Amino acid sequence: MATKKQKHEDIDASDVPLDAFDEGGLFAFDARPVVRNWPVGIRVPVGPGQFRIHEIRFDLQYRDMNEYQELYERVTAFAAAGGKLGDPLADPLYPHLRGWSGIAAQGKGALGYSDAAKSQLLSDPRIRGAVLEATMKMVLGIEEKNSETPPEDGQPQAGGPNRAARRAAEAKTRKVTG
Repeated sequence: MATKKQKHEDIDASDVPLDAFDEGGLFAFDARPVVRNWPVGIRVPVGPGQFRIHEIRFDLQYRDMNEYQELYERVTAFAAAGGKLGDPLADPLYPHLRGWSGIAAQGKGALGYSDAAKSQLLSDPRIRGAVLEATMKMVLGIEEKNSETPPEDGQPQAGGPNRAARRAAEAKTRKVTG
């Protein structure tokens, strides 16, 4: 016996009362994309006047120039007012950082994403500065170089992983810990 096809009827959202939903309101969809694996260097002091730059990657909510300026002003005012850095409810930078890779917990391997880890990272001034710098570069369209800087002799470095190998290793780490 053939089943009768039902005609599809569109529903006008204005006809649905708000209290008809479980939470008493509509689902809020944020269509802004998240930019994944944006590169940034963290300067870590290793001696008097010497630094080592560690490359890490952030997943950031996309912002246009006006939104970036507003975020920067809010972050600056929050810190100047003595706000608790990394506070999930009050820190304006907290919702902007959506993930990371290339960060390790001391002696424990890759630092996986969690609310506690995110709060701890955002309480570090180096990380906060890196998030804002990465966002600024993203907004201004300053792109990462597409290739490695060749050695002076023009020959590839022996024994060291190239960019593709490093990214593949990072992806495996994210997959295992994520």
